[in-house]
Amino acid sequence: MSTAQISNLSIGIGVSDTLIIDDASLSIEPGEIIGLVGETGSGKSTIGLSLLGYLSPGLSPKDGVVRVGEEETINAEASIGPAQLRALRGKVVSYVPQDPGPSLNPRFRLERTFLEHMRAHNEHDELVVVERRRKLFEAVGLPTDTEFAKRFPHELSGGQQQRVAIALAFAHSPSLVVMDEPTTGLDAATKNLVVALIHDLARTHNAGIIFISHDLELLIRATNRLVVLYHGRIVENIASASVESAAKHPYTQRLVRSLTHTTALTPIAETETTPVLATRELSVSYGKKEVVQSVSLAIAPGETLGIVGESGSGKTTLARAIAGLHPQHTGTMTFAGDIVNPAVARRTAEQRQKIQYVFQNPWSALNPRRTVGASAALAARRLLGVTRSEAQERTIAAFQAVGLRSDHADAFPQRLSGGQRQRAALARALVSEPTLLICDEVTSSLDLTVQAEIVDLLRSLQESRKLAMLFITHDLNLAASIAHRSLVLYQGEVVEEGPSRQVLTAPSHPYTIGLVAHGNAGRASFLESDRSVS
Repeated sequence: MSTAQISNLSIGIGVSDTLIIDDASLSIEPGEIIGLVGETGSGKSTIGLSLLGYLSPGLSPKDGVVRVGEEETINAEASIGPAQLRALRGKVVSYVPQDPGPSLNPRFRLERTFLEHMRAHNEHDELVVVERRRKLFEAVGLPTDTEFAKRFPHELSGGQQQRVAIALAFAHSPSLVVMDEPTTGLDAATKNLVVALIHDLARTHNAGIIFISHDLELLIRATNRLVVLYHGRIVENIASASVESAAKHPYTQRLVRSLTHTTALTPIAETETTPVLATRELSVSYGKKEVVQSVSLAIAPGETLGIVGESGSGKTTLARAIAGLHPQHTGTMTFAGDIVNPAVARRTAEQRQKIQYVFQNPWSALNPRRTVGASAALAARRLLGVTRSEAQERTIAAFQAVGLRSDHADAFPQRLSGGQRQRAALARALVSEPTLLICDEVTSSLDLTVQAEIVDLLRSLQESRKLAMLFITHDLNLAASIAHRSLVLYQGEVVEEGPSRQVLTAPSHPYTIGLVAHGNAGRASFLESDRSVS
C-alpha cells in the first residue's frame, strides 16, 4: 500500500478558474524519496502542504483526491475534525518548512520548544524527551549540550534553525515527511549529513519522503524519483539517476543545462581601490559568549567579498554586526572613511541609506501586514526623502530589475512563493541606492535558472553603480563565481583569505580543504549506491 497518493489534484484561486495545480497525480511508496523540483511559483509547496491537509488562504481544491495512508487529507478538517487532523500531523505526516524561523516560537528556548512538541503528541516523560532531543540534534549535526538547548531561535544561524526544524519533524518517526527546501541554508558538509539522515529515515522507518528543492544536483543524488513541475503541471516523472540523459520536457532539459552553467561561471577579476567598508579586530558576542573573533576585512567600491563557512561559523553574526543589527561587539568599523556606530539607530542617515541588508529569510525584511511594494516604497520615502509618486516609480523599477512583474508589488508576502519573496526583499534594498549591499544567502531559495539571473543582475548592478557587496553563501561554486576575494570563517575565526579562485580551488588551511572536499563528495554522488526502494 502506498504511503501517500495524489490523484488528479487541481487547486485554484477562490471561485475563479485560475489553477495553481492542474491535474497532478503521483504516489509515494514506503521507503521512497521523491524529489519535487520546479521554478519559483510552480506549485511545489502547494502540493507538499496538501498532504498535510493545508492550503494557503485564497486557494481551494477544485478536483482530485489526496490520501496519506487511509486518510483523505485535502478535506480532512471537515471529514475527521481538527483534533484528529492535529494528531495526524506530526505522528503520521510531518513537515519541514522552507523558512524555519517563523516555525520556532521566539519566546521559547530550544529545550522548551522540543518539550512542547513532544507533549502535543502525548509524550510527557521529560527524561525521554531530553534523550530524544539529544539523539536527533546529534543526527542533524547540532550541539547536544544543555547550553545550546537553552538558546532562543534568534541566537541561532539560519542553518541551525533549519536543522532544529528537521529534528522536530523526525521526532515521532512519521510514515511521511514533507521537506520543503530542507537544505536551503546549509553548507556542503551539513547538506551531505542531512541527505544521509533522510536516507536513514526512509530505510529504517520505511517512511516516504517528499523532498522539495530547487537544487537539481542535490535531488539527482538524494532521491529515487524526480517529479518536475512547470506552471502547476507535472511534466516529468522520471528515475533521478537518468534525468540528465533521459529528460524529455524542454523545461527539464533547461534545468539540466542550467546546472552545467552554474558550475562553470567565470570568477570576476580582483580589484584594488580604497575600501567602502573596513573592520579592524571586530569581535561579536552573544552575552558572555564570543562567537566572532578579531575579524579584519575591507571591501572596495565595485568589489564583492565572499564569506564562506559551515552553518554556525559566525557568517550571519558578522554580517549583522556590520549592518548595525547586533551592536554587542568590540573593535572598529569605518564606512567611506568615517567611524560607524555599532547600533544602526545611532548611525547617520547616509550610512543607513547606503548600507543595505538582504536577509536569508525574507520574512525578516518584509512586513506581513503590508504589500511588498508598499514596504519598498516606504523604504524609499524614509531613506531618500522622495515623494509618494517617485517612491512608487522607484519601486516598480526595482521590482522589474529583479525579475518580478509590477503587479507583484500589490501582493502581501504570504501570497508569494519563497523565491518571489526573496526577490522582493532584494528590490526593497535596492530602492535606497546603496553603495554596500550585504547579501545573506540571497540565492539559497531560488531555482537554478533564477539563481543565475540574480547573479547576473548583481554583477550588472555592481558594474553600473560601483556597488560593493558582502556576499554570504554556503555554495562554494557560487562564491568562486561572484566574489573577487573570499574569507573563510571557522568557529568565528578567519582561517583563510585571498582571491576566490585560489581560496576555493587550491585551499591551504585544513578546514577549507575539508569544505572543498565535502562539496566535491556531494558532486560525486556519495549515496549513489542506495537508490533502490526498500
